Amino acid sequence: MTPTTGRSRKYDFIGVVEHEISEVLGRFLLVAGTIGNMSNSYGPLDLFHYSSPGVRDFVGTQAGYFSINGGNTNLDNFNTNQNGDFGDWAVTAGNDAFLAFSNPGSASGTAVDSRGFDFIVSGVGDHTVLMGSEFVVSGGMADFTTIDSGGVQVVSANAYSATVNGGGVQLVASGGTASSTTVEYRGYEYVGSGGTASATTIDGGVEVANGGSTGSAPIAFTSSGGTFSSMHR
Repeated sequence: MTPTTGRSRKYDFIGVVEHEISEVLGRFLLVAGTIGNMSNSYGPLDLFHYSSPGVRDFVGTQAGYFSINGGNTNLDNFNTNQNGDFGDWAVTAGNDAFLAFSNPGSASGTAVDSRGFDFIVSGVGDHTVLMGSEFVVSGGMADFTTIDSGGVQVVSANAYSATVNGGGVQLVASGGTASSTTVEYRGYEYVGSGGTASATTIDGGVEVANGGSTGSAPIAFTSSGGTFSSMHR
């Protein structure tokens, strides 16, 4: 995203558009809120919400910050005012379009705004998600992704042949299909309601189907210590 200079008494159009579209794509904190009839809901950004090093923060009104290295580095503070969005920045972020409460003239999004978010809107080949989030949204496709420790891939479209290494997470959301994923030791694949994970290979990792489907292809276990769990609401 390229910053632009807004006029002092007007809101920056690009900044407003980036702010709102990024929220549609997943830039929000759910912090155990109720979505529809689902209580205790969380989103991918909640995984990067910390109150101190190693301590995740799941309370919107409690002081917390955005970090992609386990809470060791505070990239920006999240808003704690319940009249705004908890996934937006607090005033300490400065002149930023992603503030919960912005003043006229705010610039568009900054490098920190985009650092943890890799939005996939078209086909993407062999790549790695490390210490950040990749959102595979409607109409998108991600092939041969490696999800390393601290990385999160959220699949709402199609993902093929991903490898989830230790500390990595693949979340298959409603409408998403993950085919031929390999879940390595201490890797984690979560298949939510409406999602499908087909032909998964569990190589010491964990796959949890919480209302989702595991498809018609069998699950393969290639080493000891792997776990599959199926939960129904």
